[in-house]
Amino acid sequence: MAAQGSGPPTGWVVREARPEDAAAGGAIAVRAWEAVHDLRLHLVGAELHERLWHDWRVDKAAAVERHVRERFSDAAVATVGDVRGEAVIWFVTWHYRDASRSIAEIGNNAVAPDWQGRGVATALYGHALSACRRSGADVACVSTGGDPAHAPARRAYQKAGFRIAVPSVTYYLSLHPPQRPGDADPRV
Repeated sequence: MAAQGSGPPTGWVVREARPEDAAAGGAIAVRAWEAVHDLRLHLVGAELHERLWHDWRVDKAAAVERHVRERFSDAAVATVGDVRGEAVIWFVTWHYRDASRSIAEIGNNAVAPDWQGRGVATALYGHALSACRRSGADVACVSTGGDPAHAPARRAYQKAGFRIAVPSVTYYLSLHPPQRPGDADPRV
């Protein structure tokens, strides 16, 4: 089932993903995560960022591409185009996080930056959540960051109906040079 939306020049359509959508999804993911990694670089510094997320662009694109190629029945895309062809502008993936408890999880998803704020994400989340319901899931979850770079994602998830949140924080400590509890952060 395809959902349609408005947006110049010809509107967009939501459809099930196809293996040939994998590269476009990977490219969109890298563009969308640039702001996240710019913020992470600022927060943790260049050395720690390199250790934690070395080759993040390659890794993110590969994860999305693998899911869309191998599990395309658990992925959807939004496309825009005309008789000359279509372009993928958004993708969403999902999977069973815990099948024994009927919990589905929205996985990697991103919108091309120039298509943000046009309702595409809402339509795709609706598509993904309907597919999860049809597969027998009773609960859906999605994880995102609490930082400013993830604010658009949080708004989109809330708009799609996600309301219950459990805050989380991840701490990092560089052990080279060794630091003792209470030592000042050398970057400050």
